[in-house]
Amino acid sequence: MTSHVSRRAQAPLYATLARHLAQAIEDGTYPVGSLLPTEIALSEQHGMSRQTVREALRQLTTQGLLLRQPGVGTRVQQRTSPVRYTHSVNSFADLEQYARELRLVIQQVDDVTVSGELAALIGCRESSKWLRVRGVRCPAGSDDPAAVSETYIRDGFPGIRRHLADLHATAIHVLLEREYGEVIEEIRQQIHAIAIDAAEAAILRVPAGSPGLQIRRSFFAAGGRLILAGHVTHPGAQYHYGTRFMREHSPGA
Repeated sequence: MTSHVSRRAQAPLYATLARHLAQAIEDGTYPVGSLLPTEIALSEQHGMSRQTVREALRQLTTQGLLLRQPGVGTRVQQRTSPVRYTHSVNSFADLEQYARELRLVIQQVDDVTVSGELAALIGCRESSKWLRVRGVRCPAGSDDPAAVSETYIRDGFPGIRRHLADLHATAIHVLLEREYGEVIEEIRQQIHAIAIDAAEAAILRVPAGSPGLQIRRSFFAAGGRLILAGHVTHPGAQYHYGTRFMREHSPGA
């Protein structure tokens, strides 16, 4: 699966509402077994359309937090979701939100000259030089690894190691824009179902060979220059990935 992310798109309201409702369920505002307010009530309470509310509820139902019963309502089924992290991506802003919610804990930074299979994976020339950044992504307020991360930054950014040391919850592509003026024009993304290898399984605390979801991204600056590439690997049973599709309307329709 390959997707392209548009800079012009805005972070979806339904994802914000879903996070808010999930937090309200977790802190006991809506106890397990209770009914949520109706779609109309939630729409009025949060100043959002019923379509937005419906999509937020659908996400939480998919995560196992809610059970929607025709003629009864929407009942809270669990306080916390068995899915560790849910990610909906429709924009650059969503990727930045991902970096804030799953902070990168850098474990290793080294210079590499890539060739062969790795060059093909990154999509770069043979024998080109890159800075490799390895680490884990952890939810805010936790040290439990939610994903293994491996990122390659094109050579030629002086002082980049110092900036990485102060990365905190900023996405690396945002850092490159802020510190070096490299405006990202396009992001290409591929999603692969994989069997997690022994090394990454040990980090993620799952059995070797268990199913995983690997998301590969390539970041292009002006002129189609590839300046950043990498992947994150999530345990398949602990990650939910959502994409929203909108119908395109013909001009004048």
